[in-house]
Amino acid sequence: MELTEEGLAYVKYAKVILDSNSEYEREIKGLYNKKVNISINMQESQYLYRYYNKISEWLAEHPYVNLKFKSAHSNFYIKEEIANFKSDISLITDEKIINSNLTAIPITEERLIFVTNKEMKDFKLNDIQNHTLLVTEKGCSYREQLEKILYKYSFSTKQMIEFLGIESLKKHLKNSDGIALLPEFIVADELQNKSLFQIDVDVDIPNLETTLIINPESSKQVLESFVKDVFL
Repeated sequence: MELTEEGLAYVKYAKVILDSNSEYEREIKGLYNKKVNISINMQESQYLYRYYNKISEWLAEHPYVNLKFKSAHSNFYIKEEIANFKSDISLITDEKIINSNLTAIPITEERLIFVTNKEMKDFKLNDIQNHTLLVTEKGCSYREQLEKILYKYSFSTKQMIEFLGIESLKKHLKNSDGIALLPEFIVADELQNKSLFQIDVDVDIPNLETTLIINPESSKQVLESFVKDVFL
């Protein structure tokens, strides 16, 4: 079957459209094949209660980025990982940044409070010795603050239960006796609905300062967008 000149023109036009579409698909495929891996040291509580929504939204807009979460307890090795490009970003709480080659950005300051599952009036600081203390794993910044209080006042402990994560600690705290020292933002909802109660204790507890550190020599351009959109 022979096509008219008009039909041949349509075929030529259709071929241009198909070629353009194929080129677009190749560009998109190439973009998605250029995966960027970002690793971030962050505490579970920071992710769950402060940055979950922003991180999820950012990842949806950057589907070519793979994100890996790593432990973020206040240890020297984290700064070494950033310096050696083994991690890209770290949120360090209550730590002084001693590596002048890293970019350090203060991002939050958190208030620590004692909480339990029932109201306690006329609570004295030394009453802590008569209660079970609930803590997260060793190295956690707010556990370290509790340990400093125990050491400063030479307090012994009735019992201590250590949890791997903040959610398991909170579940136990709501349903069993015990006291925990936690950042206020982690238990804000529970304080509001009265499933947990703050204990007024006559002791000075310093606020926790969280600093974001990043290696300014990183070649990953997408890091700037991630830091700006999520943390600043």
